[in-house]
Amino acid sequence: CDKYRITLLSNRKEVKPFLPGKRGDEERFYTKRDIQNMIPYLRLKNNEGYGISITPMDDNAYYVLLDDAKISPERINEIGLEPCLIQKTSPNSVQAVFKLPRNLDRQDVIKVFNRLNRTAGDPKMTGLRHPFRLAGFKNTKEKHLQPDGKRPFVTVEFTSNRFSQTLARQCSVAPIHEEVQNELYETLEAAVAAESRNNKMRGPS
Repeated sequence: CDKYRITLLSNRKEVKPFLPGKRGDEERFYTKRDIQNMIPYLRLKNNEGYGISITPMDDNAYYVLLDDAKISPERINEIGLEPCLIQKTSPNSVQAVFKLPRNLDRQDVIKVFNRLNRTAGDPKMTGLRHPFRLAGFKNTKEKHLQPDGKRPFVTVEFTSNRFSQTLARQCSVAPIHEEVQNELYETLEAAVAAESRNNKMRGPS
């Protein structure tokens, strides 16, 4: 991807999200070099309480976000979901991003996005083109404020410039072969259940 949207999200609910590139009805997107040059500004806003999010504005791919994943980064890869990015947004929160080709039907991609998050992520997620947190900056949500006043940094756990062939196949399956789709989500449901049992056995962290 060669262009990105940057979004600043305040930790105060009354403050609307802010797009630095938006001027009136026009919006400027940023290159990787632009974003590197913006780091001092973004660090300043991050320290003021803004979360820093990024959205790839790719003409050749969809980016499907699994938010608040209920399975570990290791399991995401073991199941064969083929993410292009996995990151920890707090000690107990994981985001995974999956890259899908643009020649897929958008409505089919939305169905996969919705079902993926209902099964193994945040069921309240809406909007296919969804920003995700930019690694290297602090998660400014109030619930993550630590007793010493510090906040967790978003860290990259895995990255690979690849398409998710697994999810792409889900978009291409004809309705008469829905059992092929169900097989993947049954595997995900089993992984989520196993992760939940393991967490209960370990107890609170």
